[in-house]
Amino acid sequence: MVKPWKLSALFLAGLLAVPQFAAAQNTDESLPFNDIERHWAKEAIMQSYEDGLLTGVGEGKTFEPDRGMTRGEFMALLDRLYVRSEQLLFPLTLMSGDELNGWGEGFDEPYLPYRDVSRLTWLYNPVLEISLVYDRLYGPGSFQQLFAGEQFQPQAVITHREAAELLQIFAAGSSAGRRTDALQEMESKGWLKGEAGAPLKRGEAAQLAEQVKIFMTSQSVLPLLDLDGTRFPQIAEITDPFPLFRTYDEQARSADDEAYLEAVDAISEGYDDETTFDKLRKLAQSGYSNRAGVYYYLSWDYYSSYEENLEHAFSALNAYLADKMSDKELFNLLVVNVYDISLMMAHDDPGVFERVRERLLTYQSRLPKEGMEAGVLSLYLAAFDVKAGDVDKAIDKYKEAAADDRTALQNALYYLVDSGRTEEAKELLRAAAKRSDNEDMRKWQRLYEAEFASLDAQKNAAEKLEQAYELLNGRDGYKVEGEALVGGYLFKYAQEVDQKNKTAHATGYYHAPDKLVLQKLETYADNAQHTVYSRDFDSEQWVKQEQNSFDYLHEWVEDIKPTERLSRLKARYFVQSIGDYDVITEWIEADALLAKAKEVTSNSGEVTNIPYFAAKYYIDHDSGMLVQRVWHVEEIYDEDQFVPYVGSERYEPTEAASVVIPADVVKGGSEAK
Repeated sequence: MVKPWKLSALFLAGLLAVPQFAAAQNTDESLPFNDIERHWAKEAIMQSYEDGLLTGVGEGKTFEPDRGMTRGEFMALLDRLYVRSEQLLFPLTLMSGDELNGWGEGFDEPYLPYRDVSRLTWLYNPVLEISLVYDRLYGPGSFQQLFAGEQFQPQAVITHREAAELLQIFAAGSSAGRRTDALQEMESKGWLKGEAGAPLKRGEAAQLAEQVKIFMTSQSVLPLLDLDGTRFPQIAEITDPFPLFRTYDEQARSADDEAYLEAVDAISEGYDDETTFDKLRKLAQSGYSNRAGVYYYLSWDYYSSYEENLEHAFSALNAYLADKMSDKELFNLLVVNVYDISLMMAHDDPGVFERVRERLLTYQSRLPKEGMEAGVLSLYLAAFDVKAGDVDKAIDKYKEAAADDRTALQNALYYLVDSGRTEEAKELLRAAAKRSDNEDMRKWQRLYEAEFASLDAQKNAAEKLEQAYELLNGRDGYKVEGEALVGGYLFKYAQEVDQKNKTAHATGYYHAPDKLVLQKLETYADNAQHTVYSRDFDSEQWVKQEQNSFDYLHEWVEDIKPTERLSRLKARYFVQSIGDYDVITEWIEADALLAKAKEVTSNSGEVTNIPYFAAKYYIDHDSGMLVQRVWHVEEIYDEDQFVPYVGSERYEPTEAASVVIPADVVKGGSEAK
């Protein structure tokens, strides 16, 4: 049983130029470098060093803060910053490890076109990874446009403008989809200042690294997006899940005290067993004075049922009130414990939310109306309202607390937007910001307002994407090159699509999970007859398959126009216009998609969960045509069958498309068994 707690050097001397200034002697032996003691960026340099983002030069004793940073050094710094922020940026990059490392045995690995960046040096991987991320965010070939030609010149000093262009990978979610000057964008954030062609100095880079790190840890790309249906309702952050519930004097502990402390230590350190909970049960039976603590930790007993855990969680809450304790953190911990156990019980017992909510309602009369406990309880009652399906009730509770509690505000904004009440959400945000003089609140206000701007542009984004598809499909034909991972099978393929004849021909190869070698693939599609002919290379025969049903849910979604996805599936679209492309990211949240999935019959059975459903579309500015699509989809079917669907396709229109299905293919095609 799962416990009912959700816990919530690089630089080579040969690449470095001669220092511009002689290093001052360091009189403070605690400093990592001997030339930063009196430098304005000393604190940032030390922090970046401690964070593992920057190192010294030569033998590591100096930092050379006033020397221009090389392109190679800056790419290594960006790569380390990206690794720290990879999960935060994933909703926009959709970048999987497979794409960074190659798609598997026998498949082409990503490569760099620069002759002066050898695979055998430390520089290769940082430049490769950042180039892939940059292209993913801003369109195919974007990095190559930034650093054109066959020479990357890693020893050249990087300029402010070049650094600003690269830094946009971290500012992606905050630009609100605007096409903007990169250096101006970085200056508005306070990250960079100076002439576009001026060299970026190493001291400046250290300061910059710390600002980016702080920005990424305090921001969310889209704060009101809940892709997998687990982010909302949000609950208060717990700083200490293992409190003692009272103070213990080391010199005056009883045997019962020692037994209790040993049990808490075992649970917090993860070496608890049956004897741990036996100690706690004996303490509960003996009337041990720290009842709230004993019952709280008994609710962690994975040898007991969830029902017993829940009763112990309520006993801890009762003991807190009976002992007239007054500690917001402890009270919040006790209520969140009830909530978390309910979440785990709901997998087999959906009615638990309604029962627990009714039980928690009885505590309202036992709490001071204006006390801090009443406010905490109200937020969790709202969470139970959501889980029980009473979203309007939850919104009212969240709105009431929004002025004083940012968690309540964020929940209120999310459920207002999800209910189609976006204008009401905007007004609530304005009112909350007006009442608060907190700088953190102002930062969040800007972030929410950027997302509201994106929400206002949803219809235009869906229409732009639909028009891009129509332009592509309006051509006589087009060619496709793609790679995909589907249910454990890796594919690399090229396809020619004949729009006039409604036919297509694909060739390529794939890697099956149970095979050691790559296998060839070839198919013809007769889209007018909804028929596909696949070559069985083992038997040298063609196999005919009727395409009148869906194997997976994502195939059904792809047949729905973007404007219909917006209305039927509550799809979300985010547009960025930087470089030569309009880049549209599309997300479909799990709850909305699961609700519609009940209307769809697929050959894989019933969809039970959709952890992720997102795609990116790259539309050429000049032609308005779709040139590339990437996607990351995860679906779970009956019997826990997990189906990942990850891939990328490029499209090239052609006016000379002509795909004729050979007669021997049609004649020789046998029905698939």
